[in-house]
Amino acid sequence: MKKIIIFISITVAIIAGYIFIPELLMKSKSFTGDKEYKKLPKVLFLTTGNEEGNGKISPGVSIALQSFNRRGAFVWLDSRDALMQPELLAKYSIMVLPTSLGYHDGDKKYSLTYLSDFEMQNIVNWVSNGGILIAEENLGRNTLDDADRVGINNELNPETWKLSQLFGIKMKELDMVGFSIEEKDANIWNGTIKEKSVEDEWILVP
Repeated sequence: MKKIIIFISITVAIIAGYIFIPELLMKSKSFTGDKEYKKLPKVLFLTTGNEEGNGKISPGVSIALQSFNRRGAFVWLDSRDALMQPELLAKYSIMVLPTSLGYHDGDKKYSLTYLSDFEMQNIVNWVSNGGILIAEENLGRNTLDDADRVGINNELNPETWKLSQLFGIKMKELDMVGFSIEEKDANIWNGTIKEKSVEDEWILVP
């Protein structure tokens, strides 16, 4: 089951890379008179590590990094400590915050699933100032004291999760028994990504 979830997370990251990266770079074009030039974005990836050397990068993140680099964009890897520094975040126009299961989900010192309200508010402020955020569904799900923000009614909402209004959704934990995941875009993937679940598999869905 864990392997299936990891596979889905990596697949989603790869698809997001193919969809969003070229579009984001195109949006960075600026115009001056009759001359056109590209203003390449500065991209921040947050990883599990810090100065202790405990970082690692998932396959999906590696592919996204390579895609940005091939297009000449400036990319910087940093630890989650960056979320405590609004002045640092302000230097970047795109931020990627992966929370794949098995990537850095286990240790709250590094995991982006464990965020304080202050860190999440800094993300909200950064986006409101024009930043483009790419993130997964478990971002900030847990508090720093190990409480699960899903809480009452198995839901992440504006009362408990500051990112709810940012994403424009509430997240509810549901059992995926009987559900499959399919992609119909022939330019990326055409077919079933994940067959119907036959066992209990609780995940967050909008």
